[in-house]
Amino acid sequence: MEYQSQKSRCNLCNKEFTQRGITKHIKLCINKQLVNECGIDNLYIVVQDPFNPDYFFHLLISQTAS
Repeated sequence: MEYQSQKSRCNLCNKEFTQRGITKHIKLCINKQLVNECGIDNLYIVVQDPFNPDYFFHLLISQTAS
């Protein structure tokens, strides 16, 4: 049986991607949705479980957050 990666949804554009796909997509989507349209600078952080590739987080944090 072939392993199938779980799908995740981009909260900025509401499209679904695999983990590898969303990692590539989110960098472009952040620039398109936030930086270009709103002029907002953010920190982009990826958190992954080293033992289970199905668990991951993509975090977008304002540089002015405390």
